Amino acid sequence: MADVDIVKRRVIIADNKHAKIEELQDLLLQQAFTVRYAHTASSLRNVLSEMDYDLVILGMALPDADGLAVLRWLRLLTHCPGILVRCETDNEIDRVVILELGADDCVTRTCSLRETIARVRAILRRLPKNSAWNAYADVVNIDLQSQGSPIAAGWILYNDSRRILTPYEQVIQLTNTEYLVITRLLSERGIAIDRLSLLESTLDDSTYGIRSIDVVVSRLRKKLAKHGGKDLIQTVRGKGYRLNSLPQPDNG
Repeated sequence: MADVDIVKRRVIIADNKHAKIEELQDLLLQQAFTVRYAHTASSLRNVLSEMDYDLVILGMALPDADGLAVLRWLRLLTHCPGILVRCETDNEIDRVVILELGADDCVTRTCSLRETIARVRAILRRLPKNSAWNAYADVVNIDLQSQGSPIAAGWILYNDSRRILTPYEQVIQLTNTEYLVITRLLSERGIAIDRLSLLESTLDDSTYGIRSIDVVVSRLRKKLAKHGGKDLIQTVRGKGYRLNSLPQPDNG
């Protein structure tokens, strides 16, 4: 008998390795899941564009994309599904990497169907009922198919969501004022913009003093520095601030 909490839960099996796939799909269908199959990363994207799904069972050997890249992409979706990865090997390092990149669980291809279904149920029990959202959905809201504005060296500003995607595929949420500052600096990349100009174009209120812009820039720098972007915004003594074109990634 199917659990009430997972009746009609929507699941996608994204896997190019056909061993046990049909059996797994049939078993999920028998237990009141709605199941779709995607044999490529492209078809997975198409299926997810049609509606939200609760869980993806992801194989690492899709023919048109690296499995880890697909995993990272899934974690950047607004409605991020639960993710169960079917790993190629039983190598501990591989499993750790997969879990660190955001998979909810990881099994090997030798894992029995009974255990795989049990792990699917365990993931779904942790997700909100009737929702594919998880903790990542609260902080990530970027459509990777939309056109962002390149800032520098892999840094991308998404104007619609006012967030920055780092070269390491991390997401930085900006306040309205921080967004206006980075946009103003981006409009004249490499040119020093004085504090008064930045103040007038970001803090449209005469009650703010000239030093207010320093506070905003300092806060923005701290956010960028946490992700290796400490050199993105430069102070030009006696002039103001400017946006660097090629910041060096901080690998420390």
